[in-house]
Amino acid sequence: MMTEENVREDRIHIRFEGGLADQNRIPVQEFITSLDGWHDFLDLSTTAFLTGRLTTDRLPSDRRVRYEIQTVREGSVEVILETVGLWAAQGIVGGGAAGITFATGRALWRWRHALFNRQVQSHRDDATIEEAAAALAHMAREHQIAVGDEDDPADYVERIDATMKRAVRPVTQSVTHVSMRGELGTEIITAASSQKRALDNDYSSVKQPERVGDFEAREVIFRRINIESGSASVTFVDPHDEDEVGIKRCWIIDANLRTKRDPYTGSMHKRSPLQVLARKKVLNSETGAVRWEVTADQDEAGRHLFNRE
Repeated sequence: MMTEENVREDRIHIRFEGGLADQNRIPVQEFITSLDGWHDFLDLSTTAFLTGRLTTDRLPSDRRVRYEIQTVREGSVEVILETVGLWAAQGIVGGGAAGITFATGRALWRWRHALFNRQVQSHRDDATIEEAAAALAHMAREHQIAVGDEDDPADYVERIDATMKRAVRPVTQSVTHVSMRGELGTEIITAASSQKRALDNDYSSVKQPERVGDFEAREVIFRRINIESGSASVTFVDPHDEDEVGIKRCWIIDANLRTKRDPYTGSMHKRSPLQVLARKKVLNSETGAVRWEVTADQDEAGRHLFNRE
């Protein structure tokens, strides 16, 4: 029997309503995609909560929470998942030998609810990825989830967004809305057409910055690079201020990125410093959202693209 002091597991209800769901039907592919999205949303949000870090790293296998389908109820379409291994959180948060407390379970659901709504709001605000990451990092700290030097909020934003888009896929196609709640919490995460429309919008790629700095020489190490978009995550070797501390999102403004033997992917694979010219654009001084632009482009004389006097 569960008591206020100790709780072993949670039961999670995912409910599809409206449209075909009211006839106890839902297309298989949409159903599978949605459950897969909710599973990954639960996994990412739980890991951040239990570790107290805004990390995309997975928990060790002996600490990882699993989710198993217990039953599928009729009357709309409702899936009940039961967690397996939530009690293992005792080694990460302050749970007792029998598992986490109800208070911790409620806090976990408050975080999940806030996380879902925060991401939807960033899309509605037509935010850039940097603004969405800054807003999420601020909210995470309010839930006692830290953002350390090895954490990449922009990467977390992209990954949690991907889970949410899969989770709401049936909405407006075969159902009118889908919701998720847990028996350890009181919050209900709900996605209807307005939430789906927001999530379907990409983050803004162009926004007038509040101020733009000059290009300055820096040494950075590339950690992740999207060849198609030019988006990358870097760490500054010798940070000059707090905007250069930790993992930062930048944009490579150099067409050579898409050529063979470009220096950026070489830096990433070798984890070696690369000298670049970097420019900071302050997008939102209140949230601390900045956009870095970098280039290592040189001419035949070895002079950087922006230093050819």
